[in-house]
Amino acid sequence: KHVSLWDQNGPRKALPDSRVEIENTLVVRFIGSHWPWFIGTSADLAVQQFVEAGEGVQIRRRHRNVCEPKVPLCHTQHFGWLRRVTLTVAIWCILGCHRSESEKIAILTRTAGDAMPDTVHVGATFAAHNCGLLPHYTAPASEDDLQGQLALFNDFEKRGFAGIILVPIQPHALRYTVERAVNRGLPVVVLGSDLGITSNNIAYILNDEETGSELAARRLNEVLAGKGIVAVTGLDASSSTSVQRLNALQRQMISHYPAIRLLDPIIVGNSVAEQEHLAQKLLRGPQHIDAIVALGAASTRGTFYAIVEESLPQHVALIGFDQELLPTNGDLLIEGVVAQRTRDMGQLAAQAICSRLAGKPMTPRTVLEPFLVTPENFRSAAVQSQLSRDWWNPPKEIR
Repeated sequence: KHVSLWDQNGPRKALPDSRVEIENTLVVRFIGSHWPWFIGTSADLAVQQFVEAGEGVQIRRRHRNVCEPKVPLCHTQHFGWLRRVTLTVAIWCILGCHRSESEKIAILTRTAGDAMPDTVHVGATFAAHNCGLLPHYTAPASEDDLQGQLALFNDFEKRGFAGIILVPIQPHALRYTVERAVNRGLPVVVLGSDLGITSNNIAYILNDEETGSELAARRLNEVLAGKGIVAVTGLDASSSTSVQRLNALQRQMISHYPAIRLLDPIIVGNSVAEQEHLAQKLLRGPQHIDAIVALGAASTRGTFYAIVEESLPQHVALIGFDQELLPTNGDLLIEGVVAQRTRDMGQLAAQAICSRLAGKPMTPRTVLEPFLVTPENFRSAAVQSQLSRDWWNPPKEIR
């Protein structure tokens, strides 16, 4: 297919594969419609309409209600939909803007746009709406931006938010800031880490790392048929979660699967590029490897990239942790991912804040068991209910 982008002087750019790249342009796809809309930020590209015509794809532009002379049809009736949806969204935004900050819950994660923080947002959104609060989902510019997360937390406290759901980048570095806020009466629920703060205004919702390592060990045994050599990537010595996972995995393998040998883990940085480089060195080295266990989201992704790039003659199984990268029905490279119940975490966190605002105590510590995602169960209803990012479409039990 071929895409032509028109301006006042005729065709300006042509891109193959039905892809249109427009600088500083917001792309919006309305649900239930076959019309993607390209809403430009400049006057030259005010509104663009993507229209399939025959075997090709054309872009027809409507600007100031005037049809381009080079385009025979404008299909102006479709802009009625745009006006109605725009008006609806505008009214929604205006009503939301007038909500008091004391009626909002901040959802402050390490990053946004990935499976884990997005599903936290989904669960928290459903629960917050049930008690009349408006969720505010945000994150720093990058997942290692500690100062950005501290600044956002302080800003929410200063603005008087009703509560904060926090997924800390570095738990120990945030401890003082969080403790000061809860001592002033701000309800805070921390996900995935225990900061060691005890207060009526703080609660922790944690992942059961022992169970997660047990699931990974059991899957390894299934994939390797009870024997093999396994490398471990993604160990972060500064992360209690990472160390807990490694220790529990080693105990499981020694106790239940002695014919499977774990190689000593190598400590490396947390970026995907560093994890990929480490995995490439392992795969190219003299040591034969039957499988790799990646202890975190970045190491799972980096190891996956390395296996794909190396095009190995033998199959190397990958077992990962945390659901940033998941197996699908046809994916034989990722044999399993131990996933956290992040949607449930977000829901329980918002419910805890609602209870505290109603004068009831929060449960100080909640531990949720993870679940294993495999190519066989990826599309099951139970797995998809935890992975869904449809924050606008609550499940039946919450409606």
